[in-house]
Amino acid sequence: MTAKGVCRFCGQVGFVEVPEDTEQEKIDWQVMLQCNCDSAKKIQLEELNKERALANIDGLYKDCPKIAEFLKLAVDLMVLGELETISFKTGNIGGKVVKKSSGSIKVERTKSEKWSIET
Repeated sequence: MTAKGVCRFCGQVGFVEVPEDTEQEKIDWQVMLQCNCDSAKKIQLEELNKERALANIDGLYKDCPKIAEFLKLAVDLMVLGELETISFKTGNIGGKVVKKSSGSIKVERTKSEKWSIET
């Protein structure tokens, strides 16, 4: 169905396609994600950075689903401004997620290997 919503920042009215039982708050969120006001653009960039970070986590940690889940929670906290950096090490896998000053979120995976030969 086509629903009418309002950008929470500038009050601009917009229309979006949503399922029948969608709450007005979610409709307004979708309208805001399409708005051209400066405040909405900032949120749109944050959402884009979040989506990219989550996709990067899925790509880098597809073999470690519990770690990926943990890092995705950290990304949520970064978007809310409650966390800037998190790093971990377990066994030979380590990693780091950092919210950069530009707003982008860097996801890193490290793998430590040790090789030795004794004669």
